[in-house]
Amino acid sequence: MPNITQLASKIDKVKVYAAGATVSRIADLHLENGETPEQIEISGLPLALDDSSVRVQVEGNANPVIPTDIRISLAVSSSQEPPNFPAEEQLHQAKAEVRRIQETIALIDNEISVLKQLHVPNQPEAEPGKAPPPSPLAARLAIANFQDEQIRSRIQERREIQNSLQEANTHLDELLHKQKLASTAQQVKPHELRKTVIISLSYPAEVTVSQQRLIVEYFVPGARWTPTYLCRLESSTNTAAIAVRAFLCQRTGEDWSGVRLELSTANPMTWCELPELPSLRLGRTQPVPRKSGWRLPPVGAT
Repeated sequence: MPNITQLASKIDKVKVYAAGATVSRIADLHLENGETPEQIEISGLPLALDDSSVRVQVEGNANPVIPTDIRISLAVSSSQEPPNFPAEEQLHQAKAEVRRIQETIALIDNEISVLKQLHVPNQPEAEPGKAPPPSPLAARLAIANFQDEQIRSRIQERREIQNSLQEANTHLDELLHKQKLASTAQQVKPHELRKTVIISLSYPAEVTVSQQRLIVEYFVPGARWTPTYLCRLESSTNTAAIAVRAFLCQRTGEDWSGVRLELSTANPMTWCELPELPSLRLGRTQPVPRKSGWRLPPVGAT
């Protein structure tokens, strides 16, 4: 049974084409005296990668290890580490808090509208031929003071709750932003398959303690980029500046956060014929031999 050692890898560089991308993963291979694994396994690779595009290279200072064979297989992914972004429960609570504050503000606005519709009765009119009745001035002033006081208190309360709503919206936006930027990797379910690369290694005659780096490169679809152009005109100097930008999208199921990106306009899967190079002779110039005009007579010409 061969000695298979699993190595943890991370994406170091991605080269994006008009359709698809080439991903380079790196893994640290630490060799010690007496510990020489025969095979190395890199797991957790996307299921859609092109098997024929897998390339392996080992970089080391002295006596580098030589990969001799590559085998692609399927395996059930192990449990992943918990993602480093807010849980759904936190987002649900933040959204519920925003809705609660918005409903409270709507209720206060409704109360202010009802208080503004509160009508203070006018002074009673006198009947013809009779003295005017006494005016309930105290009651009218009490109603007007009550209306004004309640409206002012509602406006003050609404102002304070509006500040709370702003803080709740800011907290919700921060959670959403953290969730968006934390990871673009697709969380693998326990029953889902992923591809794994098993690499056979050949060691030099003398293996010393060394730290070498294993590079695995493969092509995966599900990514693309498109250019866009931006032109800025300066009327004061009659000049124009043109900038080129790129829009990039990917659904490979891997996390590309913090990796080096390269853009290419080439087609990575196009077949190219190698050119035939003419031979060159080095030395003294030789005369071109003349072709003889004599030919053998045809058979049966006697």
